[in-house]
Amino acid sequence: MKNTFGAFISLKRLEKSISLRSFADAVGISPVYASHIERNMRSAPSVPILKRISNILVLNSDEEECLMIFIISKYMIENL
Repeated sequence: MKNTFGAFISLKRLEKSISLRSFADAVGISPVYASHIERNMRSAPSVPILKRISNILVLNSDEEECLMIFIISKYMIENL
């Protein structure tokens, strides 16, 4: 699996045995949008959505750090 934001989210979701539809519902996004994120057809979502993803996937500290890197990268790109 590629080392991308979408691949990371997909891997963590599958490790927790959460269906895409259940995941999307819990995050508050459409299953299509969740699928597009996981397949890298969309960039990383907004910070509030990223925080909900982190909570739902119950990430450990290393995984949380990885997600924070995605958040920081997204913020830096948006504010160039």
